[in-house]
Amino acid sequence: MGLSIDAPKLFARGWWPSTICGAFGVAAAGARFLNWPVEHTVNALGIASLHAGGMITGGNEGATGRHLAFGHAAQNGVLALLAAEQGFTGPKHALEDPRGFCHTLCNEPRWEFLKDFKQFYLPEVAFKPYPCARQLHAGVEALLKLLCQHSIPPETIEAIELAVPTGNAGMVNRPSITASHAATVGSGQYVMAVTALRGKIDLASFGDEYLHNDQVRQLMAKVTVSASAELDSHFPKYWAGRVTVRLRGGQTHSEQIIVPKGESGNPMTQREVEEKVLGLSVPVLGIVKARAVVEEVQSLDAGDSVEPLLATLKISE
Repeated sequence: MGLSIDAPKLFARGWWPSTICGAFGVAAAGARFLNWPVEHTVNALGIASLHAGGMITGGNEGATGRHLAFGHAAQNGVLALLAAEQGFTGPKHALEDPRGFCHTLCNEPRWEFLKDFKQFYLPEVAFKPYPCARQLHAGVEALLKLLCQHSIPPETIEAIELAVPTGNAGMVNRPSITASHAATVGSGQYVMAVTALRGKIDLASFGDEYLHNDQVRQLMAKVTVSASAELDSHFPKYWAGRVTVRLRGGQTHSEQIIVPKGESGNPMTQREVEEKVLGLSVPVLGIVKARAVVEEVQSLDAGDSVEPLLATLKISE
């Protein structure tokens, strides 16, 4: 669904693509698992189309309610299934109708993606190695390389220039933001600054220790974010980035990343994925349960039920 409407371009128009397409995924998966006939499935997808949507506004303010939109998309998919089961009907031409899903959200829908039933696109989905907006990952990777290659102390930095595709620049150019996790994860200024200070970026980078850190704020004032026509040639297939660091004394170092880590063209290794899972889950589950979850996921294809995984994920009260 996302490919058919060129979903990455929706970011610039203020829509969350995941919230727009998510209900379809839930409805389609549910209909498939329930072995529904065509008519029931069409109804479920049609009903899902009527509830598609979710706006991206509120990033600069750090509005945490934005995160509910993703759960709401899943909820709408379940609603579509339950409604279809009870006899509600959806538009049968929800996708191709002149006022339907595809034409409403895209000037030139790519119908071929909706007619291809042989190829699966899940292997093309990118992983996020860093806990910040995906639009910033190429920049983070480039900056980390520069910090490592040239051993750059943060106090020697005079300026950091981050160039991204035009479609992403407006979203991540956030010099003035509230000191909150929700606001800073999408700020090019904050993400570049805290990465330069720490030499890494993880969940701790968005904790109070750094959100209110004077050194981070001083570095933020030295970060500029700009749109690059050169990088536009790779967009939206790749969300590229280029970082230039200018030091005291006039030294300049630059690094460009076209295919950021995590893309299908530059995939994370299994170990890297496991390390990310553990980094996110250990604070909640503890190391023993977190490792047990990893083991259960790795053995899913050999089992006949997800009950062991659900039991492992359960948090004791």
